[in-house]
Amino acid sequence: MNTRWPMLIIGVTGSMIAACLIVGGAVLLGAQLTLRDADGYYTSPNYRLGTNTYAVVLDDIDTDLERWAASPVRPSQLASIRVTTQTTGERAVFAGIARQSDITSYLADVAHEQIIDVNQGAVDTRVLGGSANPAPPGQQTFWVASSAGTGVQHLTWPLDDGRWSLVIMNLDGAASLDVVTSAGGRIAHLTPIALTVLAVAALCLAGAIAAFRSPRPRRSPAAPGPHLADEHYPLTVSVGIDTVPGRWLWIVKWILLVPHVLILTVLWAAFALTTVTSAVSILLTGRYPRRLFDFNVGVLRWTWRVGHYSYLSLSTDRYPPFTLQPVPYPASLDVTYPAQLSRWQVLVKWVLILPHLLVVGILVGSTFGLATRGSWPLITGGLIGALVLIAAVHLAFLRRYPHGLFELLIGLNRWMFRVIIYLALMTDIYPPFRLDLGGTERPLPPVPAAEPKPLAFSSTP
Repeated sequence: MNTRWPMLIIGVTGSMIAACLIVGGAVLLGAQLTLRDADGYYTSPNYRLGTNTYAVVLDDIDTDLERWAASPVRPSQLASIRVTTQTTGERAVFAGIARQSDITSYLADVAHEQIIDVNQGAVDTRVLGGSANPAPPGQQTFWVASSAGTGVQHLTWPLDDGRWSLVIMNLDGAASLDVVTSAGGRIAHLTPIALTVLAVAALCLAGAIAAFRSPRPRRSPAAPGPHLADEHYPLTVSVGIDTVPGRWLWIVKWILLVPHVLILTVLWAAFALTTVTSAVSILLTGRYPRRLFDFNVGVLRWTWRVGHYSYLSLSTDRYPPFTLQPVPYPASLDVTYPAQLSRWQVLVKWVLILPHLLVVGILVGSTFGLATRGSWPLITGGLIGALVLIAAVHLAFLRRYPHGLFELLIGLNRWMFRVIIYLALMTDIYPPFRLDLGGTERPLPPVPAAEPKPLAFSSTP
């Protein structure tokens, strides 16, 4: 049984899960280490509350924790809320939390302001009228948590089930309140949870690495025959890892590639123009001008070298040469020149390729769109971007490039370039819905050219 594909699927799935868990665990742990205050609370900014009525009330604090009723762990052991008040004058301020039904009865027919929204540092309230004077809040017995006094006061309330209201008013029950307040929350066991998430991520990543490094089944050589050429596409994408890439160079490669990106932007604009010119030639003569064909192949070749060095496979640290011509390099690309092309297909290829565009879009995300528009992404998107990121992490910590991951990345890139040359009218052979893995492939035999000698275009780095 061939276990290669199942192992690749397991490796990719495990890697994606590990990446999500690593991000989640790191964010959670980072928040625990940097965003909490000395008492372990996540605290909001300060808000100034001023009213000419008797109280400011926050209603509808609905904790809805009935599911904890049968649990031996109480909500109060897991989370708590802290409300901090600071008077702006000499009058003592009271803050208390009680069940909403008790507050509704207490403030019935008492003028007060109700908080309806908090956004961008502002508190939106509405005034509820009334003619009664409230009794001093400190004399009431329904408070589950309260604080009172001048200066800075802290109200701490272990979370409990029910519908609650927060009330802030003067301790003597008089009207006209002016206070600065903030709220915070503390959740127990977040640090162990974050460490557990990271531990699970490490296990998923280890499993993915093991899947990528699983032994490959031996391939039996294909029997020669007249059908062999039909099994290959007129595009050759051959690559190899000459040396193991460095641990950290991938972080700055986007800076090193700025000269290449600038040149490729111009070359891809020229690629688009030569494709349009070639379309006219194919419609009239059925032939792709050889000089334009060689130029477009050179642009693709240059693009693939840059991608192989950077964020399409991240498989070499050898800086790509500034040339359209084939040169010794760990990444090579060539397209077999077609002796004759169909005239009518020029008009419909963009329609015929739509299924491939959908598949490639799902596989490689923004990479394909950016590449075909003439620019080159510094960090690719889609599945290729995720797999390259996993390879980068693997290189950084284990100084190895998983062979299975390398072969999968090359297969995805090979599929992408097949679609590009079909869209660029460089072949009439429809791209196969096949993911050809591995660093080498057998090309079609070249077709003798009837055009003049290829255009020489190169520059020495």
